[in-house]
Amino acid sequence: MRRLAILPVDAVRPVNETQRDMDGVFRGELSKVVKYEIVQVSRPEMMKLINRESISSTEVLPQHLVTALRQKYAANAVMFIDFTLFRPYRPMAIGVRAKIVDLSNMEILWMADGVLDAAEPDVAALASQFADSSLKMGYISPTIPKGQTRDYASGNQIVLQSPRLFAMFVAHEAFASLAPPPPPPVTNR
Repeated sequence: MRRLAILPVDAVRPVNETQRDMDGVFRGELSKVVKYEIVQVSRPEMMKLINRESISSTEVLPQHLVTALRQKYAANAVMFIDFTLFRPYRPMAIGVRAKIVDLSNMEILWMADGVLDAAEPDVAALASQFADSSLKMGYISPTIPKGQTRDYASGNQIVLQSPRLFAMFVAHEAFASLAPPPPPPVTNR
């Protein structure tokens, strides 16, 4: 695959501004793990193409959308992202179903489906680890209240209160299986 078109996040309920922001969040996390070119299909462009801002991964793709993805975007494959659950308040939870479909034969090349709920201690711990490493790598910058030290803005404090950061964590986890495996260790004989 050379070029992947990403469709806007689809949800059962009407999409609000917070969810619209998720299009960029998921694209950003995807770009950290894949080596091919990524092109985002905007919500206004989807309105022009299918008279809706998004389409679910469980729907049949209209042929004119497939044609547009191939011709206008030169895409070899398309990624669908569906929110099966979106709870942007504490304890946050996001359910994601994502698929990559080959546009030449409509075969599913990859898929992920799951729910990450911060009410579960293991999920909260993983989210905090993700946020701490993102802080260290400079992917996110904490907002530190006046009079507080940087220690106040630990990953746990940030990720469990920010729908955007929690969504970055969810996207990171969803796309983890797309990352190429690490090279085997070099042994000296």
